[in-house]
Amino acid sequence: MNLRQLVGQMLMPGFSANFNNESHETFKRVKRLVQKFSAGGFVIFQGSLVNYQWVTRKLQGMTGIPLLFAADFERGLAMRIEGMTQFPHNMALGSVNDINLARKFARIVAREGLEIGVHQNYAPVLDLQEVNDNPIVNIRSFSREPAIVSHMGKAFVDGYRKERAIATAKHFPGHGATDTDSHRDIPVIAKSTEKIFSEDLLPFINAIRAGVHSVMVGHLVVPALDPSNLPATLSPRIVTGVLRDELKFDGLIVTDAMNMQAICNYHSIKEATIMTVKAGTDIVLVSGDDEISFNSLYEAVRSGEISLSRIKESVIRILSAKHWLGLYQMKTAKKDIAGTVNSREAERISEEIASRALKIKNTSVSLTLPESGKMGCIGISDKVEGQQEIYFHELINNHFNSDFNFVVNNRWHLSEFERVRQEIDNSATLILPVFLRIRSYQGKLKLTALQQAVIEYVINSGKNYIIIAFGDPYYLSGIKGIKNLVLTYSDSYYSQNAVINFLKGKLSIQEIK
Repeated sequence: MNLRQLVGQMLMPGFSANFNNESHETFKRVKRLVQKFSAGGFVIFQGSLVNYQWVTRKLQGMTGIPLLFAADFERGLAMRIEGMTQFPHNMALGSVNDINLARKFARIVAREGLEIGVHQNYAPVLDLQEVNDNPIVNIRSFSREPAIVSHMGKAFVDGYRKERAIATAKHFPGHGATDTDSHRDIPVIAKSTEKIFSEDLLPFINAIRAGVHSVMVGHLVVPALDPSNLPATLSPRIVTGVLRDELKFDGLIVTDAMNMQAICNYHSIKEATIMTVKAGTDIVLVSGDDEISFNSLYEAVRSGEISLSRIKESVIRILSAKHWLGLYQMKTAKKDIAGTVNSREAERISEEIASRALKIKNTSVSLTLPESGKMGCIGISDKVEGQQEIYFHELINNHFNSDFNFVVNNRWHLSEFERVRQEIDNSATLILPVFLRIRSYQGKLKLTALQQAVIEYVINSGKNYIIIAFGDPYYLSGIKGIKNLVLTYSDSYYSQNAVINFLKGKLSIQEIK
């Protein structure tokens, strides 16, 4: 391999699979990255099942060295591909805390990914949910307990290895102890070395022992591990010193996306690409500045700033991973995948996770809905209602005799409180589904003044009510006097179906303090 090919192997550009023809501008771009810059693989974002399969097959046919395709399938392919089985979030799985169930889930996701040509999943998330206000981890985490996260992570790694796919433990050394989203700025993990090793690193240590093939390093400042305050992605002390030398990890080290503000606010793409490779990473996750990243790394090797041997170390790991995946024997995905994705097994596992995950706090009344009396549903959503909110309100209409059913979204003004109050006063029973969810770049979770007022009015109204947290379990738990709070740890369709079964008296759930 020449230098261009070696450097190209270390770059992982990204694109959305919103096309299935060679004339599309995105296809022309990724084709150029393969043919001119010898890209070693790609991370694929949103797209359809057909487009994923088409583009992975088409690109694999353009190169002698197999391409490595990756995606964020943390909670299954539905996270990126519409119409796929929508598994509940990790925290729902952590609530169940069943290793065998976690392993089955992982095997299904790995198998379905391979069927469409995706070999590497940027999962499991091994961050602890340590801070209630964490704006980016939250229900993506299995738990705030290191032991539960470790057990779930190990099961996930076991499942992926059995299917001969690559799992990626993230975000090393742990994104849990912060209230800053690294998409927007650099989080600082202000914990002692002892705490970091006994808590945050424990899931990663166990994943490494279980044979995880890849670790993603987060854009996190961790002064206890590197007093220079370099983000972990750019830190030789953390990437090489801790992950390689202390934890003895010899698999693939991949960066988090290098276009996130935690990096871009402080470093140029050129500077960051060179620094992360010097730190010891193998694969640089780039998006939008692909050629700048390639040229900067290529010139750094030619000038002697980075040694050729350093590049070869990483390329050997990358090629070894491709060999383990069997890509030299069969590069492309199957043409016919009918019956192998969206299987009944996937549905059954999703149903089981969702049903067993449900918990309830502070029960004060019978929670099976009455057959008589005026009943209404007032949804609370942190955005203009989308598919998840619409789905639940249709379930209410289909299963119950509801007198009114509407959503107070984040655009409603406080002046509309009187309208909502009248509906509350005229009802005997109220259902409040609350959709409060984390999103990249969003910032901290919060309700509007109107939404807060509606919830507090219901709590103090003397009415029978049930509040359902579809997503974040912490914000609502902190509201004074709240009763009958159902925790789902997810807004997936299966979680919503499980709530309906509970409300109809068909499902018993555990009460927690």
